[in-house]
Amino acid sequence: MVRISNARMSGTALGTIVPHIAPESTIEGPLSLVEDGDLIELDVNNRKIHLYIPESVLSQRRQKLIFAALHFQ
Repeated sequence: MVRISNARMSGTALGTIVPHIAPESTIEGPLSLVEDGDLIELDVNNRKIHLYIPESVLSQRRQKLIFAALHFQ
């Protein structure tokens, strides 16, 4: 199991964990387009994440996103 979260991971003891993905997920990065059930490949050795979603679907999702105002620079 792989967990990717922008939250704290208190009590997590199993599997690979990618905590604290913010602010990337809040500044229109690819992680902001992920939805439940999406297939994601995590390459830990090369520090890469690949989202297996067609660009046409990502484009549709991008149009629906509403981002909160940034509180940092």
